[in-house]
Amino acid sequence: MTTASSQETTQPHGAEQVTWNLADLYAGVEDAGRDLEKVEKEAEIFASTYRGRVSELDASSLAEAMRRFESLEDLHGKIEAFAYLQWSADTGKPENGAFLQKVREASSRITQLLLFFELEWLNSRRNGRASS
Repeated sequence: MTTASSQETTQPHGAEQVTWNLADLYAGVEDAGRDLEKVEKEAEIFASTYRGRVSELDASSLAEAMRRFESLEDLHGKIEAFAYLQWSADTGKPENGAFLQKVREASSRITQLLLFFELEWLNSRRNGRASS
């Protein structure tokens, strides 16, 4: 194979036939898109439930909030990984880039919704409300 600009021969790298099976993450973009909508809605609910209240939570309520936060972050990470790996597998497909961009934009919104939790937790620890 030659490049149009340099006419140099492209050297094989040994992974020409390697493909990723992303089915362990999602069957396709539609499934990942559904989870993206879910995590955005759940992040909104989480924020409306806990914003401004983290320092007031008792131990069991804080543990529940942390479980919910962790679950949101896990799902969010799974979606991001899928979108990035799908795009990486074939950067030439515009739909892969479009989905990755959609996920990145949603990730920005999700991060903004959830950022308060870590900040309030750190602030409550600093003020002696929560112990390690």
